[in-house]
Amino acid sequence: AGGLWSSCATGFRPGVDPKRDVERLGLLCGPVNGMRRLGQPVEGRAGAEPSRHALPVSAGVCYRIFAAAEPGVADLDVAVASPRGSRLASDDTRGRVVMVEAERPFCSFADDQLTIEVSTASGTGGYALQIYQLPANR
Repeated sequence: AGGLWSSCATGFRPGVDPKRDVERLGLLCGPVNGMRRLGQPVEGRAGAEPSRHALPVSAGVCYRIFAAAEPGVADLDVAVASPRGSRLASDDTRGRVVMVEAERPFCSFADDQLTIEVSTASGTGGYALQIYQLPANR
């Protein structure tokens, strides 16, 4: 926990393009921790009502979600929920740039279908999120 998992973003300043911001953040914090990008960035519009995205996960694999929003979003919130509705991971920061579980990745103990929920506590606007994975040791 901590260390490069969180310090990788030290000094990161978002611009106005969420997709570009999330790609930069992912490159700063993913590879340095042995993680690989999973797919392309996902884009959407954030507001008080959550947007939802499917996240298929595999047993023994750890994940990290990075997200960034347009300047009109004062506080972007990202959470990961199980199919049973339990919150498994979330961000605990304020602002428009998010690293879910900033101190470490979250891991799956089973093959499952999780849900990423994106909303705002303040403001509305476009966002992008990127998923990274730390492969299981096999």
